[in-house]
Amino acid sequence: ILEWINTHNTPTDLILQVNIILSDVSFNIPSEDFEAGVEKLGKILGFASQRPEKSSGTGSDNLWNIFGNQYWLISCKNEVDKDREFISKKEAGQLSNDIGWFAQEYPGCNAKPIFIHPAKQLKENAFLDTPSYVITLEKLDMLKKNIENFYKELSSISKKELTLNMITRKLQYYHLDPFNLNQDYFEPISKA
Repeated sequence: ILEWINTHNTPTDLILQVNIILSDVSFNIPSEDFEAGVEKLGKILGFASQRPEKSSGTGSDNLWNIFGNQYWLISCKNEVDKDREFISKKEAGQLSNDIGWFAQEYPGCNAKPIFIHPAKQLKENAFLDTPSYVITLEKLDMLKKNIENFYKELSSISKKELTLNMITRKLQYYHLDPFNLNQDYFEPISKA
């Protein structure tokens, strides 16, 4: 995070870039832009972030390395109807394939399968054999607001005064550290 902040000349440049990234992570925009935004979102939160499906043609839409051998395997469904109440059989199948891909490509590592989706229930004919989670529209908006406030506060602090400890405390305050991200933004996917 500190390295990324230091690539910007002024606080205004920093906030402008954060706002561009946050606007890309919105429902009903092209999936290409959304997935690129999710990749950048991971990076500005300090995680190694990539788009396996884009770079290799297989794997999840997004993959964040949270720490050590812990990953978030993210499937973006931002183009589905915001009022949809269920995760479809096809979508569940895609996430199951992503889970299998991850196990093959990252042996010995752990993945938390996550949908970004308006629904948090599987349709009656859809199944997932791995506990999986969803970031709903409401939770995505909350995450984006906390990221915006986090960076607004950091931009008001002189670069000379910014320390890793200060950034860590601010991440915790805005619920953007790995523990709080897991607690506050993900909901378990349930069966209809």
